[in-house]
Amino acid sequence: MLRSDLRSDCVQTSCQRPGRGRHMSDPKEKEPDVGAYVDAMAEMVGLPIAPQYRDAVIANMARTAQVAALALAEPLADDLVAAPVFRP
Repeated sequence: MLRSDLRSDCVQTSCQRPGRGRHMSDPKEKEPDVGAYVDAMAEMVGLPIAPQYRDAVIANMARTAQVAALALAEPLADDLVAAPVFRP
């Protein structure tokens, strides 16, 4: 299976910035299928998820996508360059 085949609605809607394609706040968009995303990613990396933990993993991933959407919504300058070395 190709990595591009695993891109679900969850990835495409929650990870794109506003103005660069679809965005989760668009009322015309359907809700992403986080469960399908979790299942596909677990299969891809060979990580079994016990049935009793699956709902909690899905809830955690949905919350993580919400937090990531806040960070991705912040516009960045086109000339921004990442620091080559982290120095606290």
